[in-house]
Amino acid sequence: MDHVRAVIHPFRRLRRRGERAATLVEYALLVAVFVVPASAGLSFMRDSAKSKMGHVATQVAKSPTTTTTEAGGGGGGGGSSTSTTAAPTSTTTTTTPTTTTTSTPPTSTTVAKVAKTTAPTLTTSKSGSGSSKRWKVDGSVKITDNTGAAVNGATVTFKVEEIDKYGSVTATTTVTGTTNSSGNATLTVSNLTSSDMTVKVTVTNVTGLPAGTTWNGSSTNSQANRPSPWS
Repeated sequence: MDHVRAVIHPFRRLRRRGERAATLVEYALLVAVFVVPASAGLSFMRDSAKSKMGHVATQVAKSPTTTTTEAGGGGGGGGSSTSTTAAPTSTTTTTTPTTTTTSTPPTSTTVAKVAKTTAPTLTTSKSGSGSSKRWKVDGSVKITDNTGAAVNGATVTFKVEEIDKYGSVTATTTVTGTTNSSGNATLTVSNLTSSDMTVKVTVTNVTGLPAGTTWNGSSTNSQANRPSPWS
């Protein structure tokens, strides 16, 4: 009997080892069938969860945030207040270029004015009788500028020459007159005697002209003879 047991015992040990080996194979198959797919599924679920969480985080950042605060009330019932924080907005600023137009005012041209005088207009008259008989000369000139306008307030200087019957100048005097609004300046030469046959009046200068006006410098003259008949 002991001999039989000695023979059978090794076979039992081999069978147990075979059973253990079969069990290990079964475990390996179970791992291959269940654990590996489960691991792959978990990995897929993890990646999907990350993607969904990222999407949810993006939506939360874009959406307004609502905060509810419980207010504790003393003596009365507590209320709740809700504040809404709007999501940040982006602002686009467009700058329009500015065009500046500069206008040049028209240039005005000032034409210089030149004054001129007419020849003196002379008239004669006599007074008294006998040795006390005398005569006189009344004269006038007109001053205008190159536009034809009368020059007012100008001072005209006259040279008066008394000439005898021989053509000699016996006396020379200077007389001035001021033009009026019509541009006329007058003079009077009086107390002429019978020996004064002719009186010559010459315009020698014009001053006191308005600003921007000058005299052309042309001297004009006229002569007046003693009234006739003298006796």
